[in-house]
Formats: sequence, C-alpha cells, structure tokens
Amino acid sequence: MKIKKIQSFYSDKVCVVKVTSEDGAFGFGQCAPKNADITQLILHKQVCPHVLGQDDGDFSIADKVILKEYKFTGSYIARAVSGIDTALWDLKGRREKRSVASIIGKKRERIMLYGSSKQREIPVAQEIARMQKLRNERGYGAFKLRGGMVNGNDMENWPGHTEDLIQQCHKELGPHVELYVDANGGFSVERSQQLLEILEKNNVKFLEEPCPYWEIDKTKEIKNAFAGKGVLIAAGEQEYMFSRIKRLIKEQAIDVFQPDICCIGGFSRAYAASRLAANEGIFTTPHCSTNTMLFPFSIHLMAVVDKPWRAMEHVIESEPWAEKVLKAQPEIKDGYVRVPEEPGWGFEPSSSWLSGARVAVSE
Repeated sequence: MKIKKIQSFYSDKVCVVKVTSEDGAFGFGQCAPKNADITQLILHKQVCPHVLGQDDGDFSIADKVILKEYKFTGSYIARAVSGIDTALWDLKGRREKRSVASIIGKKRERIMLYGSSKQREIPVAQEIARMQKLRNERGYGAFKLRGGMVNGNDMENWPGHTEDLIQQCHKELGPHVELYVDANGGFSVERSQQLLEILEKNNVKFLEEPCPYWEIDKTKEIKNAFAGKGVLIAAGEQEYMFSRIKRLIKEQAIDVFQPDICCIGGFSRAYAASRLAANEGIFTTPHCSTNTMLFPFSIHLMAVVDKPWRAMEHVIESEPWAEKVLKAQPEIKDGYVRVPEEPGWGFEPSSSWLSGARVAVSE
C-alpha cells in the first residue's frame, strides 16, 4: 500500500510521527529527542516529499532519503527519517497483528537491563545511595557511571572524581554488580590507559566512548591496549553514516556497538548495522538514553540481534518530559523487561500527550 499521510506531534523535546497508508492502516514512530522542533521542520520540508506515495513495506526508505538529500547529509536528516522508519514497522506489525520482534524473528523473550546514570556532578555518596535503592527496587545487576567530562580533554569535575566513583561504587554495590563507565569522549589515550588497572580491579566490563567519537584511530588504539584485560571498548551512539559504522566495525575499533535507533535513521538501519557487527564478532546493545518510544524500540532490537551484549541501557533519571510520551512504561521486574508480544511496538503514545502537541501534516 502507498503512504498517504504523515503527521507529526511535537511537544517539549520529542517529535512523534504517525504514518497512514491508503487503506487506513497506521503506525506510530518517533524522531530523535532533543531539539525536536527543528527535527519536525526538517521532517516535513526535506523528508516527507520523498516518502509520500511510496510503498509502506519498503524498509529501505530511510537509506533512500539520506541518499537523495546528499547535499544535507547530517544528523538532522537521520534524526527525522527515523520517525518514518519506526512508524512503518509499527504499521506493519499492527496490520499483521504481530510484534516487530516476531516479524524479524524473535530470539529472546526478556532483556536484562542496566541502570544508566546521566549525572556527573552528583556527589559520589549520593550516586551510590540511589543506585543501591534502585538495585533493591528494580533488581539491576549492572550500572553505568559517568566519568570525566564531555569531550573534556582529561578534565574532571573535581580531582580524582572518576577513580573515586569507580572504586566506591564497586565497594558499596558489591562484587556481583557489573559496572560500565561512560566517558563521553572525555579521555585521551594516555588517560584511558592510566585508568585500566582501576577498571580491571573494580569489575568494570566496558569503557564507553573513551575519546571523542570522531577519533576512530585513537578509539582503536585504546581498544588494542585493553585487549585481553577484561575491559571492553564500546561506542557508536553518535553514528548515522554507514561509511563510518563500517570502518568502526571492519577495523575492529570497538568491542561493543551501541547504535541509537532514533539517531542512526531508524530501526531498519540499526538492525542492519548490528548484523555487520555480529559478522565481525562485535556485540550490540542499543544506546537508550530516554524513556520515550526509544525504550520499546530498543527492547525489540535487543530481542532480534545476532550477538547481543548481556544487558541493555535503561535510564535511571526521573525525566517527566520523556516518560509522559508513552501511555504506559514497560514494566521492569528483577532487572529484566519483557519483549512485547502485542502488535507493532506494543506501546502507544499517550493520547493526552498527543492532544497537547503541536501538529504538522504532509499528505
């Protein structure tokens, strides 16, 4: 069937997309959060003209749009077209009365989650206290900490912050809780190597984005230095160009690939990239930094990838702007979340959120 209408709903930091076909079938998707008012404009001006009238079962649409908008190749095109691609998967699932994971071939019934902190300036004692509380309430078996400063050139919020955070969290959370550390590009090669011994001794299983993500050669240098030490290197959340993704994977610059479904250009592109990673022996676990529709998207991806990391990111911050997008949040029990069996994504946007959003239409 041909795509007849594309509606978008913007509120606060989120743009939800509804795609309707000529037979009346529809599905919901979402563009990448943050600055989503800009993304909504780009969606209708540069993406929708390429999508209207196309086959709603064509999951190469995102690739085609990115190629057609070659003079504007950049993150905003990918962030916008992700709303189309994810809506098309939901449409297909609703039409066929199957979940997205079931359509592709579900390999897992439930997904282990790790609690992901987004704070760097919080005192270490407070960070530990809230992680202990959430471990008891939700059953997380792993947590991600924030070390260094974003693209900070080895700077710290205060002297010894990263070392103290890692050591104290390991001591207080216990030896059975895995730790991951996200540097957001904050460390040099030298600084990363200096941290290796502390990472090893404190059950840190991967270091995420140790240096700025565009420095692939340095990322690979760190990965090679860490080889055989039990600490892996993770990256990929910023990537949307397949030439760079292929380089990360083919050159074995990372151990764990972290695609963001809404930033890479949609579920189809994230799944394709995960298969490239698996072919090279690289794990995949999606970057899932908000509890918007991105959360169920990511659950479905983890249910079908060929070589999954053992846990998936779940944000521990309370962010009402994100959580109110969905009618209901996925239930977390004993550190796991169930893979939805309901049609499409199995979760819908809140009707009250949609009714309060700014609407744009292309048809």
